[in-house]
Amino acid sequence: MIAAITVVLALCLAASHAEAAGAWALWVGKATFHRGAPDLDDINWAIDGAVETRGDCEAMLQRNVAAMLNQKTEGFSVRAHRDEGLTTRHIVETRSDDGKVHIVYNLICLPDTIDPRGPKGGGR
Repeated sequence: MIAAITVVLALCLAASHAEAAGAWALWVGKATFHRGAPDLDDINWAIDGAVETRGDCEAMLQRNVAAMLNQKTEGFSVRAHRDEGLTTRHIVETRSDDGKVHIVYNLICLPDTIDPRGPKGGGR
């Protein structure tokens, strides 16, 4: 959990410096858990879209969150909350009514030079 907080803080700081230049990517991280609490260090990240400005990215993020909240699946409840900071992050949680399945989606807009998965391996 500490690692996830450190990564998010580093991403927020880097995003504030990169806001004026380059493209922005909407990243979606998904973690699925069966009968357990989510471990935010175990998220599968993918780019959902890329646009030229932070504002366009955040608009895309808002549309995705709204679509996720409007998607009704019998036996599941959905809720979302927003973290405000130097970047905007939304977390959408889907839980089965019986408590057996818990899916957490993290949606965040970042400059295209920042990867929420952390630095790539292979030093020089």
